[in-house]
Parts: sequence; C-alpha cells; structure tokens
Amino acid sequence: MKKIMEIKENEFSINHIKNLSEGTLIIIRNSPTPHKLRNELKKKNKNLNDFYLKKKKPSTKDIKTLTNRIKSLRDNYEIPYLFKEIIEKIHFKPIKIDNGISRLVFDSKTLSNIEECDFFEKEDFKRRSPDSNTETFMPGNANIHRDFNRPHDHLQINFWFPMHDTSDEEVLRIWPDLYKENILDMTNSEENIDSLGVPAQYQLNFGDIIVFHSEHIHTSPKRNSETTRHTYELRVAYDCYDDNNHYRSNFTDFKNIKNEKNRIQISKIKKGLSPSKKKSKKETFSEEIFLSRSQFSKPSNAKIKDFINRTNSPYFLMKMVEKIKTSKDLIELAIKKAEKEKNKIPEEKYLPVNYKNRRTQIKASESIERIKREKN
Repeated sequence: MKKIMEIKENEFSINHIKNLSEGTLIIIRNSPTPHKLRNELKKKNKNLNDFYLKKKKPSTKDIKTLTNRIKSLRDNYEIPYLFKEIIEKIHFKPIKIDNGISRLVFDSKTLSNIEECDFFEKEDFKRRSPDSNTETFMPGNANIHRDFNRPHDHLQINFWFPMHDTSDEEVLRIWPDLYKENILDMTNSEENIDSLGVPAQYQLNFGDIIVFHSEHIHTSPKRNSETTRHTYELRVAYDCYDDNNHYRSNFTDFKNIKNEKNRIQISKIKKGLSPSKKKSKKETFSEEIFLSRSQFSKPSNAKIKDFINRTNSPYFLMKMVEKIKTSKDLIELAIKKAEKEKNKIPEEKYLPVNYKNRRTQIKASESIERIKREKN
C-alpha cells in the first residue's frame, strides 16, 4: 500500500476516503484555502507579513492582535466555511466540522515575556479541560497519541497545515506503519519516539495540507528553545449529532457519535462509494453556524424569524440582534422569546459549552437588556 499520496485540491474526492481509511496519508499540494485563511489572520495587522514570510519575531502587541484574530475566526466558525469546498468533496457537511485548532509556537524567551504581560489570559497557554479548545499558544509538545486514545472505527479525518513554509523537521510526526496498532497515549520523550520507529518523511510548503485518518499515531513537530511556527488542524467527523457544542465538549465520548445508526453509510464511504441520500432530512439547527453565515450574507426576515422560533437561548438572541441589523418588529419578537426562555435556563447553564469562560459569561437578564438597547 502506498503510504503517502500527493494530489491537487481539484483531484480530492470521496474516492480518497477509502485510501484514508486504509491508512494512506494524503498531501494536498498548493491549496488556495490556507492562503485565504492567512489573509484573514493578517487583516488587522500587516506587520505579520514578516512573521509568516521570514519567521521574524513579532512584537508583543502584534502577537496580541494575532491571537485576537485567531479567537475571532474560531468563535465565529469562519474557518469551517473557508474549508467548505474541500470538505464537501468527500460528502461531509460544514456542520460536522471542528472550528479549527490553532497552534502558535514561539521561542522560549518570547513565550516567557508574553506569559508575564497583562495582554493575555491563562487559557491562552493552558486549555480549560482536555476537551476544550481555548488554548492559543502551545507551551510544550503534545503527547504521542491517536484521537480517542484507542483503536476505533469512527470516521474522523484530520487536516493539518502550516501558515508558512516548513522543513521536513517542522511537520506533524505520523507513523503510518502503526496505523490500527493497539498503542495508547504515551509521553513525548526521545525514548518513546525512538521506540515507534521512523515517522513518515514529507515536507510541506505554505498552501500544502496533510490529510489523515484520526486513528494514526501522531504527535507535534520537533521543537527546541528557538522554535517559531504557526500551524492549524481541522477535524471532520462523519455524522456527529451536531457541531462543536456536542462534539468538542465531550470529544472522547462515543455516545456523541451516531455510528451505530449509520454503519452502512460509513461502510459505503470507506469503500469510496457515495452514501445514500436521506429523504427530507433537515440540517441540524445550530446558532453558531447561523450567526457565522450571516456575516457573509444577511439572512432574510423569514430566516431570522425561524432562528428566533428555534433557539431557546437569550444569549444567542442577543448575539443575533447585535450582529444582524434588523427591524424593530423582529427585535421585539426576540425580546418576547428571550423573556419566555429566561426562567427555563438553570443559572449554571445559561451559556453553551463554547462560552463558559468566566470573562464572557452573560446572564439571561443582561442579554435581554442588551437586546432592548438595540431596539432604542
């Protein structure tokens, strides 16, 4: 079996699911999509050109601007929509997509300096929980691991790509010879690395993406005290219940994955066959996805009314009113719905999983007040 396959983005298709399920690594060469993402990251700061093109160390202020942009793209689900065309080539839908894991690595001196300044939060350096996605910087190497920490039959495909050119020692380390082997997580030590044998040998330029099945044993690229880099990973899971609220919040819990009901569908996809079309199945409702799409094109009044009717969150009603300039009639409708839902929400659960950071918690009563301010 060929362990590494190189293709162009326009060649990527559902036929490659069979290759990925057999353990083949696929490198998509010169994709325009990472270029679109980097342009989005640089929108607020042209000084970042030197960082991405020359790996010149940015100022603390520029790093803060970059981290703010990373969080904005993540929280507004913009990354899945930049990758929408690629992912739909393998018959997955944007709603099944993780919202992107950014990994910023700086030399030890820079990292020490920014940890001490007031610009950043603790969760920028250490995630709140193993399942959360709050970490922006990567202070140390990840464990040697496979997703879910055990062999599994879950159809999850990972996309990993750098935001700049990389050498063959700066890429994600993957061991295709150990695909499906019964190896559990282990610490990222030289002894353990050596025990696994030689990882896949490849090199990625900016624009290249390595695509692999989540069962592969993998770990961070090599690093030393002077290492500087910025990479992204995007995970696509077939047939999750919904988007990140369900999937990322309890990532290692198989109860979140509907494999049992879709075994035939997944079997077809792994063989490179098109899945059967399900009759009149509506897309799972997601407030985050609706708000993200509204940034690209304003929804019609009918769609806004549908959103108001379907959500039970005063918080998302507030975000909708603030992000979408709409009529006073619709704002009044949003206020009535928020008032109706206000007392149904337990105090400790007034925000979805993605928004449990104390700094951003907003009570239902405050959400309603902010909606009312938009009306006046």
